Order: sequence, then structure tokens, then C-alpha cells
Amino acid sequence: MPPNPVSIVAGFTPPAPGATPLLSVIPAVLSLELKAWMGPKLWVKLICAAIGLIVLTRLSLSRSNPAQFERWMLDVVALKFVPLTCLAVGGGILRNAIRSHTIEYLWTRSVKKAHLVISAWVAAVVVVTLLTILATVIVHATGSFSGIDRDWQNLPMTCAAEIALILPVTAIAVALGVWTGKYMVAGLLYGFVVETGISRMPTNLNLLAVTRHVEILLNHARQTLEGPGSMAVLQSVGALLVLTIAALLAACIVFSCKQYSIGAEKET
Repeated sequence: MPPNPVSIVAGFTPPAPGATPLLSVIPAVLSLELKAWMGPKLWVKLICAAIGLIVLTRLSLSRSNPAQFERWMLDVVALKFVPLTCLAVGGGILRNAIRSHTIEYLWTRSVKKAHLVISAWVAAVVVVTLLTILATVIVHATGSFSGIDRDWQNLPMTCAAEIALILPVTAIAVALGVWTGKYMVAGLLYGFVVETGISRMPTNLNLLAVTRHVEILLNHARQTLEGPGSMAVLQSVGALLVLTIAALLAACIVFSCKQYSIGAEKET
């Protein structure tokens, strides 16, 4: 024992309480999400999904038909399948934690709710990006098997356009997930009204649609003569970043203000 333990205790200054830094929350949430995905049946699910994608691609393509391949890859896989994946993963990443009581573990780690939303978005983006790149490679490999020789040339630009799509759509999905437990229904309704309806309107309102900007990037990925110029591409990238920030801000506000009933669908 020290000669005067009381003086030592009296002179001890505890560290100031505070929330866990964002740069520490992001890898923690990402690790939890990746561990949740790396379950015992992961490879079975991936193999079944890959087989289904190969079969759909083969049924949708005629041999040596590049135009048909582009329509399937860009208009269906990139603009339909990828947003649905964003909605499923991004919308459920915090909502599923609320339903399964695991959100309490994160809340007791002194984590700000805004940091938790941003970290959940980053984790969802990583997961969806990995799944998207894998699916895109499978579709291109199937196209090569179908006699489409030049399908690999546009692969890097296609993946870049898909990532640009993933960022805002996943942020919107996270916002819908913290807003309602029926985020899939809300997401499909949003897609029908905004991405299918407003995006086709000949007014500046179509700037609010992610699809409009991603289509410009995908047309650039096609490398066609009538494709958009570099300025249009930069403007679309900027608009997608603004939409991403706006959706994340909305998600942070909703998640910070809303009260949740853990393990149930009821909120107040």
C-alpha cells in the first residue's frame, strides 16, 4: 500500500465523459454488419443468388447482341436490382437492430445517434457495393459466354456509376428505415413517385430524382457518340453528393428525434 492512498485518490482526475468519436464508431458498426453477413449459410445464399442471376441473364440475352446486353445490364440490373438491394440493406441496418434489441448495445456505448446513422450508412454502402460488384462481374462473365466480346471494356465505368447510385439511394433507404418499419413499402412508393414519375417530368423537379443523374453516368459508361460531356457528368456527380448529404441529414434528424419501442414496430 502507498503511504497515503487518500491523497492519491483525491488527486486523480477522471477523463471527461464524451461520446465515442465517429472514426471509432464507423469500423465498429461495419464490423458488426460484416459479421452478421458472414453467417454459416452465406456461401449457400451467394451461390443460389449467382445461379439465379446467371439464369436470368442467359434468358434475357440473345447470342452476340451487345445492345440487348447493355439494356439488361444498365437498365435492369443497375437501375432496378441495385436500388432494391440498397433498400433492403440500408433500410434494415438500423431497423433490424431495433427489432432484435441489439440497438441497445450500441446506445450504451456512448454513441451519438447522428454518428450511428452515418456509420450505418457507411456499413450498408460497403455491403451493397461488394454485392453489386460481384453481380456486375457475373453478368459480364455471362455476357462473354453468350458471345458478347466487348462487354468487359465498360466494366470499370459501369461499376463507378453503380457506386454513385449506391451512395444516395442507401442514404434514402437508411432515412426510410429509421422513419418506418415498413421501409420496403415506403421505398417502393418513393421509387414509383419520384424515380419513375418526377424523373420523367420536363421541369427542374427532375433534379430531385437519383435516376436522372445516374442515367447520365450510365450513358457515359456506354461510351456512345451521343453520350453526355464531361461537364454534365460532373454536374450529375455533384447532384448525387448533394442528395446523399440531404438524405443523411434527414435520417440523422429523424433518428435523433424519434422515440422507439425496442423489439416492436410502434414508435412515438
